[in-house]
Amino acid sequence: MRSPRTVVQAAMVVTALGCLGGGAGVGAQSPTVAPAARAAFDAVSPLLATITLNDHENGEVLGTVLDLIERVEADGTSEGGGTTPTRLQVGLAPGAADRLRRSAEFERRGDEFVRALPVEVRVRVAADRGRAVIEVAPRR
Repeated sequence: MRSPRTVVQAAMVVTALGCLGGGAGVGAQSPTVAPAARAAFDAVSPLLATITLNDHENGEVLGTVLDLIERVEADGTSEGGGTTPTRLQVGLAPGAADRLRRSAEFERRGDEFVRALPVEVRVRVAADRGRAVIEVAPRR
């Protein structure tokens, strides 16, 4: 039997797939999202759904990394496989940049937020705070 957390995470992945225009499930294809972007999202979304963000000051749960994504942009790219990072170009949900800034799990390094263990996740937020590049790679 699945734990309530696992069921919620699975529901978040299905909801996020709706961001791709594929609300019917993993097999659905969207004409507006490049196949490489969809493959990259499919590869990393289960991991992003498991990374809970907690406020570094009061411990309040701020959601997951997957919750930060409002949409996967049509020109996203994937270089995933082996030791090569997987990159997603995404539109951010309202308040996402602020949640990253408040998160205890991510460290700010210049223009990006980094979570190093056990898999490195980097989020580079654009100056407009409405878009970002998310990079997932094995720990170097």
